Amino acid sequence: MSPVEAVTLDFFGTLADHADGIGRSRLFADYLATQGLGCPRFDHRVMYEAFDYYGEAFRPDSSDRKRKDVWIEFTRRLFERTGVQGNPDPEVHAGSIETIFGPNHFRLFPEVIPVLEELKRRGLAVGIVSNWHRGLNHFCAQYGILEFLDVVITSTDAGCEKPHPTIFGKAATRLGVSAGKVAHVGDSPEDDVEGARNAGMQAILLDRHDRVLSVGRKVRDLEEMLELVGLRA
Repeated sequence: MSPVEAVTLDFFGTLADHADGIGRSRLFADYLATQGLGCPRFDHRVMYEAFDYYGEAFRPDSSDRKRKDVWIEFTRRLFERTGVQGNPDPEVHAGSIETIFGPNHFRLFPEVIPVLEELKRRGLAVGIVSNWHRGLNHFCAQYGILEFLDVVITSTDAGCEKPHPTIFGKAATRLGVSAGKVAHVGDSPEDDVEGARNAGMQAILLDRHDRVLSVGRKVRDLEEMLELVGLRA
């Protein structure tokens, strides 16, 4: 690989996974069923609308009361936009909705923090580029990794999704590094590898389960990525 001055990383599937192996939409539907509530088919765009509010209103260092108020309002908006039937009280359900949709729903892969520490120790700029809703920076703060990140760019913030090259270009610009000196790491051959290459970046596929036969540079975990960018022998 050419010399690398920055590394960008996908979030879901690269840095984190569902803590219990079940997606949020299914957990939401199952929870509503246990409460005798129902709603039309879940639409991720509706969830993103609720997270527009969360991204603006939530602060990890807020008091417990203020954080609770944010999740109550998040729940109200989510229930309203998904058409939840049964006239539920958002305050009653806010704690469960936070469990389903908040940062505790995800778990970081074991090597994430040591790898981020190593990247920063070596002086590389580091960012996240993810097809995600607003508020991912708040999630990262609660995971204790925001301090290692120079930028967190979501598709909602950028106005386009990977593999569109614009989202990668925004990351390189904000990192202050030319695209050719950025290595992007992600688990999607299309969104991450193809998208990064089309933006002029170097691309590394993270294939934790060795399911993709050949896409060029490939690693099974982030520790191997450090070797590929020349940070470890």
